[in-house]
Amino acid sequence: EVRKLGYSATDQAVELASAAPATVRVVMSEYVPILKTVRVGASLDKGLSDVGYLKRKQAGLGYFMDGINLRKDALTVTDAMRSAPGLKIVPSSDGSSYTIKSSRGGCVTLVVDGTQWKELTPGDLDSYVPPSDLRAVEVYSASMVPAEFQTPGQSNCTTVVIWTALSTNRNPKK
Repeated sequence: EVRKLGYSATDQAVELASAAPATVRVVMSEYVPILKTVRVGASLDKGLSDVGYLKRKQAGLGYFMDGINLRKDALTVTDAMRSAPGLKIVPSSDGSSYTIKSSRGGCVTLVVDGTQWKELTPGDLDSYVPPSDLRAVEVYSASMVPAEFQTPGQSNCTTVVIWTALSTNRNPKK
């Protein structure tokens, strides 16, 4: 009996003799693929693709942090963004929290999971977003902000877009 993946088993009789080696030609049935094509995709990349992050990153108009570029040891979201160019992390007046400022002066617009973030108290972003939930960060200078993150009347602001597990781990809407 001869077997091979994708073919049905084939039986072939063989005569053996001790005086000479035997040679047998076995013709298998027609090949039938038994496995369909399998496509595997990473769920994190899928989530980042669904929110448009990967497309914007490929365009390269801002500064992008994701995967190994995000500090896994950060204690706060603002701490995770200390290395981003164009930003500075500034302690509040009482030193209990930190806010994100532009290193060039001017305003900073924060967008969390596609929605503009309005600080109620300085540094409340750190209370709302655990650093372990960070999936990606986009930083745009005022002249490079994509249309979907522009805020009327704030065209001179640096824009920081934060993507969390909440937005990137969803099942896409059908």
